[in-house]
Amino acid sequence: MLNNNNTISKKCHYKHLTSSNRGQIQAYRNEGKSIRFIAKMLGKNPSTISRELKRNSVTQMDSSYAFKDVYIADTAHILYKKRRQKCICRKQYDPLFFVELKKEILKKEKRAHSIDTFCNVYKRNNLDKVTPSTKTVYEMIHRGEITGIKPYMLPRMTKLKPRRKTNEQSNAKKNKKVLGTSIEQRPEHINSREEKGHFEIDAVKGKNGKNETCIITLVDRKSRYTYILFLPKLNAQNVNKALQKLFRKVGKKSFKSITSDNGSEFSRLTELESKNMKVFFAHPYSSYERGTNENTNGLIREFLPKGESMNGKEKEIPEIQKILNGRCRKILDYRSAEEYHFDNTIT
Repeated sequence: MLNNNNTISKKCHYKHLTSSNRGQIQAYRNEGKSIRFIAKMLGKNPSTISRELKRNSVTQMDSSYAFKDVYIADTAHILYKKRRQKCICRKQYDPLFFVELKKEILKKEKRAHSIDTFCNVYKRNNLDKVTPSTKTVYEMIHRGEITGIKPYMLPRMTKLKPRRKTNEQSNAKKNKKVLGTSIEQRPEHINSREEKGHFEIDAVKGKNGKNETCIITLVDRKSRYTYILFLPKLNAQNVNKALQKLFRKVGKKSFKSITSDNGSEFSRLTELESKNMKVFFAHPYSSYERGTNENTNGLIREFLPKGESMNGKEKEIPEIQKILNGRCRKILDYRSAEEYHFDNTIT
């Protein structure tokens, strides 16, 4: 006879019980359900449920003044969290890890690492040392266990408020410009990031004003390699001049396509099209169609904050570009964008 669904596969990776799981356990126990029944409903091993009840039940006095063990979900989760804090001795962690982390986060004006990349690169370079995971470091920062590092010092640690969705039809009426080939006609091999050389472009302003300078960014969809171009003034003529200068320096063959938004500064991009390079335009009010570029602009804001003038910062741009491309990326298996982009073994 075949085994029933109660059998737990040995290949399943163990996961800790969540607060929600504990609420379910309490509800089932109040109904008088057995340990095996609860285990089946939660997809856990019966021994997991048994250990949970033994470890996290509390003794209470009932109406007849008799003491008995009771399982209360909220209390059980608090007990679990307290044990988790003690399960790993902090002294086991390599002390140099925290020294270097502070140097990276606090002392460098232009950081080369995020918390995640620092943790993984340090671990890769120090295989014989015990180092905390990214999640553990974030938890330690939240609890104030790493002196001097606060959540507000990490821009990516603060979640942005989600934008409210607007009516697509009303947006379409507001902006009927058609600057060139729509992103809808962009080939699938570009959409799927199969090869390097397909870029997304965007303008980044520091401060609004007639005499304010700005930058434009080009980000490779596959490698995330970024070019940052400084403009004395944001307009279509200056954008094309900057791109033509970049093409002469790098070689236009390195650019197979460029995807832009419908800003007036990109209204003359189609003049740069050639047999080997096409220009596509995203839908109005659809920044998610150029997500790679938008994410990169967010990283650049750490160096060039919104609302601060970029005037006089032209000399800083090459350094910012170098730091950004030298950062290791999780999506690139913790290789830098520069290393990945210029690796000839990767198309």
